[in-house]
Amino acid sequence: MKRDRPSVLFVMTTMGRAGAERALLNLLETFPEGEFDLFLFALFPHGELFQELPRRVTVLNRKVSGVSPLSWHGRFLLGAQLLRAACRSGALRRALGFYASLRRGAHPLPRGTALEKAMRRLLADGALPPGRAFDCAVAYLEGPATWYTAEKVRASRKAAFVHVEYGKAGYRRALDEGAYGSFGRVYCVSREVRESFLHAYPEYAGKTELCYNTLGRARILRLAREEEAFPALWSGFRILTVGRLHPMKGCDIAVEAARLLREQGRRFCWVVLGEGPERARLTRQIRRSGLQDMFLLPGARQNPYPWFRAADLYVCASRYEGKSLVVEEAQFLGCPVVTLPCTGVEEQVEDGASGLIVSGSAPELAAAIASLIDDAQRRAAFGRRAAEKPLPPDEGSDRLRAFLKG
Repeated sequence: MKRDRPSVLFVMTTMGRAGAERALLNLLETFPEGEFDLFLFALFPHGELFQELPRRVTVLNRKVSGVSPLSWHGRFLLGAQLLRAACRSGALRRALGFYASLRRGAHPLPRGTALEKAMRRLLADGALPPGRAFDCAVAYLEGPATWYTAEKVRASRKAAFVHVEYGKAGYRRALDEGAYGSFGRVYCVSREVRESFLHAYPEYAGKTELCYNTLGRARILRLAREEEAFPALWSGFRILTVGRLHPMKGCDIAVEAARLLREQGRRFCWVVLGEGPERARLTRQIRRSGLQDMFLLPGARQNPYPWFRAADLYVCASRYEGKSLVVEEAQFLGCPVVTLPCTGVEEQVEDGASGLIVSGSAPELAAAIASLIDDAQRRAAFGRRAAEKPLPPDEGSDRLRAFLKG
């Protein structure tokens, strides 16, 4: 017998504090009470954002924790889970085969990227299928969540989300093994993400649509008023970056730009809120550059929004993104933005009106920041324009809900 309300399963890799996970929470909050029976399954059932799930969402994992996937404890738990997955029949052999194939071919991946993707495959292969069927299933992240949903979830209708520039993030058709053929819709979070995905999968143009990230405006405004941020005694220029300490986020470019600003005699405090595998390397780079008191890595914050409110400038140094939710949040809170030309940013920042888009080099990034340090009037105008910018339309999420209803 068909249920009165469609049962919808969302599949995620983790629920750590990151952009896609936050966007999922914002999306779930928009679903009217009683419209769907909502379920969530995380392949690695750890992360700070489990505690923020709406109460009407049922978590299918038997055990979850608030441990950050990026902490040492989280990495230990991930290693243990991958080891258990490797012991399952054929899973390790398959992962090693993927690693070998990703290192060969016309466009081989670097060793570290290929290993990461093979481990992601192992994570999906090692997870047990849900014990029931659903009316709909949504893989809310590319990679493991998508593979798992395609191969192990029983549902009448399936949809997948793509949040990154497919090729630059290291994904390949061979790694997906036809997974996207299982989905009736593929939702991309920016035009450039869609173009990148269709470059790899041109045959799916007819079922690939835009679905911009949901911002969660009321929550941001409430949290932005909660506490003070930045070192209390700091009276100089305040620069903020929020994101994982990962090569894709370009923090090494930011440190080099900060070194150049320091050599020019600029006074500033540049704070990066986030955790990740690059912490040790970045700490060494900061020390070598003599920036210990000017470029700070205080870790991730449960509530970063007061830092946006206190910042004079937000900087995105990412090498690639999908469409940065953090840039959208910074603009909503009136921060002028300087950004490198990563995916999706041209849909967010009006170059020369609400911020500056510069090339991927540290000298050009430093020059753009210096120009706004020197011009408070222009900086204020950018902030006003950013705060007044129309938010992305909600048609994409409306179409998702219509698809889920059948």
